[in-house]
Amino acid sequence: MVPLEPCDVELRDAVEWVERQRGLVSLDALAERTRRSRRTLQRHFLERVGVPLRWVLQRYRLHEAVDHLATTEARVTDVAAQTGYADQAHLTRQLRRASGVTPKALRSR
Repeated sequence: MVPLEPCDVELRDAVEWVERQRGLVSLDALAERTRRSRRTLQRHFLERVGVPLRWVLQRYRLHEAVDHLATTEARVTDVAAQTGYADQAHLTRQLRRASGVTPKALRSR
């Protein structure tokens, strides 16, 4: 196994921190935590990980919303608000785009 570069370790630690925050992390908060500018953090992430940081943050947020939808009876509007979406429609669009299902279809599974 190839040892990780210091930059890679820092990015890994940042992603693990995002995961512990249950997906409710802004780019500004992550930049502050890593002591990097937003742009530097985004650039390093894309170069070293291979996907945009925004995509990763959105996925963690979406996973958190899906977990809420699957394990609670909370209204979709409440889940959207709790997980940082602008509204129910925003959550529904993101979920449909990522998985092909709506919150209602997800709950019926």
